[in-house]
Amino acid sequence: MKIPKQIYFIIFIFILVITTILPLGSLSVAQAQYNFGTTTLKNGSRGEAVKELQRFLNQVLNLGLAIDGKLGPKTIVVIKKWQRDNGLVDDGLIGAKTKIQMNVAATQPLSTTPTPTPSPRTTTTPPPSSSSSQSTNNAAAQIRALNNASNEYNTYNNAANQLNANSTSL
Repeated sequence: MKIPKQIYFIIFIFILVITTILPLGSLSVAQAQYNFGTTTLKNGSRGEAVKELQRFLNQVLNLGLAIDGKLGPKTIVVIKKWQRDNGLVDDGLIGAKTKIQMNVAATQPLSTTPTPTPSPRTTTTPPPSSSSSQSTNNAAAQIRALNNASNEYNTYNNAANQLNANSTSL
């Protein structure tokens, strides 16, 4: 049974809204630790370490990859993007630095997109004193966070669609 993409998007937005409403201190983060093995993983690699990589990609990027232990070229494209997005060299090789960064990412809350800080006021008018203006500011910040997360979701969803389109070649 294939689940429509819209359902995944709705669930993603729901989780994002819940995590932006709750204070970050109250979030409990699962301490996921992946065993990516001791060798560098690359296109054509196979085995348990690749299965761990697929589990990681499914958890962090919600790609829905089959856990078959085969690392193919389309997954390497996703890895390169993930490396680039996380400040690593985007070579598609899953070596020590990438493995460490992946384990760090696996312990982070779902949304790590920072909420933009409003710039200081430059006018001499007094700030509004009503609580409704604070609610409006909070709502605007949440909308910005949702828009950022939605854009990030779309980027990774497009990569997942490319993976699913030719899953037999992975």
